[in-house]
Amino acid sequence: MMIHISRDGQQFGPYPIETARQMLGQGQLLPGDLAFQEGGQEWVPLGQLLGAQGEGGMESYNRVAETVGGPSFRLKDNLVQGIVVVAGTGISAVVGLLMGELRG
Repeated sequence: MMIHISRDGQQFGPYPIETARQMLGQGQLLPGDLAFQEGGQEWVPLGQLLGAQGEGGMESYNRVAETVGGPSFRLKDNLVQGIVVVAGTGISAVVGLLMGELRG
């Protein structure tokens, strides 16, 4: 079965379903890209069409994106990272102020 992809008004493919799965897993295609499966009736998100929670879905995209420095779309990870950054900045500022007072 062949899959057509649409992203930002541009169309790509058609790709065999296994190729689309691999491209999704490698981050070349995104779960939110619209996909049309030949014989289907409407465009749907690629992640939905391929069952993104299983193989080659959002989890695979996150691993690839994080490896190359891209964003993570897992809310918990982003919240924890934000808290760590804010806490680290606050601690550094307090230590810096204390060190300045001890010297002066």
